[in-house]
Amino acid sequence: MMKLTPVLILGASLSFTSAQTQGPPQMAAEAHPIADVATIKMSDPNAHGYGFRLGGGRVQAFNTTLLDMMKWAYGVQTSQIQSLPEWARTQKWDVEATPNLPGMPNKAQAQGMMQLLIVERFHLTTHSEKKALPVYVLERGKGPLKLTKSTIERPVPAIGFTQPGVLVARNATSRELANVLQERLLDRPVVDKVQLSERSDFTLDFQPDASQYDGLWASLPPRQPAKPDLYTAIQEQLGMRLVPSKEEVDVLAVDKVEKPSEN
Repeated sequence: MMKLTPVLILGASLSFTSAQTQGPPQMAAEAHPIADVATIKMSDPNAHGYGFRLGGGRVQAFNTTLLDMMKWAYGVQTSQIQSLPEWARTQKWDVEATPNLPGMPNKAQAQGMMQLLIVERFHLTTHSEKKALPVYVLERGKGPLKLTKSTIERPVPAIGFTQPGVLVARNATSRELANVLQERLLDRPVVDKVQLSERSDFTLDFQPDASQYDGLWASLPPRQPAKPDLYTAIQEQLGMRLVPSKEEVDVLAVDKVEKPSEN
């Protein structure tokens, strides 16, 4: 059995590629892969954790709703997806897709694969709108950024929460940080105005509150030793600021969607 090399996990856990574990070569950057072989099945109701994994030449979603898949595939937040039926917000699925082209897709290619797959298998049709919504703006603080330039050669980032309140990133940009914050932590879109293209390593260590993680960790006791709140941690540990605002953002309005047949 091929050993999966996880290099991107967004969700309850995070794994990194070691120097000793080599996956398939990177797919050509100009390639536009589609899913050659794909399976979709209902998740085990007793499964824990959820997220997306890119590694071993495959794209996987585990214990995820269609809403989760759309948020990840289109890079949007819950408030930017409108008119989804209730089952699409609650029923969880496991998805595995192998691209039709050789090599490991980068995140953008994997997202494109997921978009095409859910359109085909969930018979999803949407249209785009612009709407003014409450957002958080991720911007530079007054001082220098507090990041370490990544030495990882692969362009695929590893970024995610290793436990509630601990976000670890390797080989990540500010846009990928904004994506994770809006996908997994915050209740509104995050607009990246840091616009840092250089890939960096960093750790964000904070005390979650009831407004974060969809309230999942609302009763989490204070961490020991005590940690700052998210907004203070971003300033002190990254040299950035997370500021509430209201801006016009893209919204996906769902026209049609159906449950897929399992295979």
